[in-house]
Amino acid sequence: MKLEIVEIQNRGVYEEERVILKVLRNTDLSYHFLLHTKYTDGGEKIIINPVLHTKWFASKTLKANDLVVLYSKSGTYSSKVNDDGSTSHFYYWDLPEAIYKTPDDCVVGLELDTWYTSKRG
Repeated sequence: MKLEIVEIQNRGVYEEERVILKVLRNTDLSYHFLLHTKYTDGGEKIIINPVLHTKWFASKTLKANDLVVLYSKSGTYSSKVNDDGSTSHFYYWDLPEAIYKTPDDCVVGLELDTWYTSKRG
């Protein structure tokens, strides 16, 4: 994996809820997506279906040690250079409310080698 989930911050607080990812190796962000789902109940950390929300990122070249910050709220992409020379990239899920409201809500990150689609038209 080229990205690592660091944490979900401010769970349940719509204006502040966000997922923080760290870039481990240079990558194109379009090969990564996040799933919002839940753990099973009963205390086991097993992920269940269905997937509740999906975020597939647009193409963007990221460097090792950059951060990706995905807010649940609406907003416009921006970035800033950090004191250590890395860059923080701010993305928005454009959801109408906070989604990580319970301890069972979790995020799953997936990395693709390639993808395919049906023909248009």
